[in-house]
Amino acid sequence: DVGRYYEAASLTLVTSRYEGLARAMIESLSAGTPVASFDVTSAREVLGQGGGVVRRRGDFEGLTEAAVALVSSP
Repeated sequence: DVGRYYEAASLTLVTSRYEGLARAMIESLSAGTPVASFDVTSAREVLGQGGGVVRRRGDFEGLTEAAVALVSSP
């Protein structure tokens, strides 16, 4: 039961170079945990309605800034 781990987390980071179905994003959002992700397969579709931020693949500075903003936001 991974749901309790997502619920306890402040943020989920998806730092993959390539991803099929980003199940971690879906599970995280279903637990109410925000997601910061590189632009991998389905990231924009999954996070496009809110709940997370997508940054260009390899933009570690941008992903870090997004992660800090999400964790700092109520």
